[in-house]
Amino acid sequence: MSLARDLRQVRASLEAQLSAGVLEAAESALRETCAGGSAARVLDVGECAPEFELTTPSGGTLRCSELLADGPLLVCFIRGAWCPFSATELQYLGRYAPQVRETGASILALSPEPAERCAEFATSLGLDFPLLQDADSRVARGFGLEIEFDDPLRAVLRAERIAYGGRREVPVPGLFVLDPAGVVRFAYSRTDYHLRAEPESWMRVLRKI
Repeated sequence: MSLARDLRQVRASLEAQLSAGVLEAAESALRETCAGGSAARVLDVGECAPEFELTTPSGGTLRCSELLADGPLLVCFIRGAWCPFSATELQYLGRYAPQVRETGASILALSPEPAERCAEFATSLGLDFPLLQDADSRVARGFGLEIEFDDPLRAVLRAERIAYGGRREVPVPGLFVLDPAGVVRFAYSRTDYHLRAEPESWMRVLRKI
């Protein structure tokens, strides 16, 4: 299995379906984003992840420190259910979930979309790990991952009826491995949203913790 290969196939399929206007706006926005980078500095290996808490589907509270008390934690930030690259990454996480658990670690995926949409998306992908709402991208900001859609791209997405949720800000995709002390042991994020970390790269880290 190669996540990079499958992501290239997703990109080729998407480019064959979208109009020239969407492609031009998306590529222009991507070039500007990659040139300028994220406004915040992304957490790096050796730094401590910020404490955060999330609301579970049952209305309870889930804290990062509670998850870390049980072992290492893999945290994956996605753009949303509307992004096929995010869907592909989550499918790979699902395939590797048994191996992740064998190391004593757990998986947590975060999306800025509403809780109901997160639940629907997780069910559609058959995920057996939580995909929770990161309301207002608060956790993503804490990891240095938030970035803005520019206005021309948002206008094109609306015109093409692409259901991105109407948000001005969207997380840069990112994947982090935290050890039980909350220290980042693996960090991967790229402003080019076509790219994701190959699973074996973070599995090697998990096996050593």
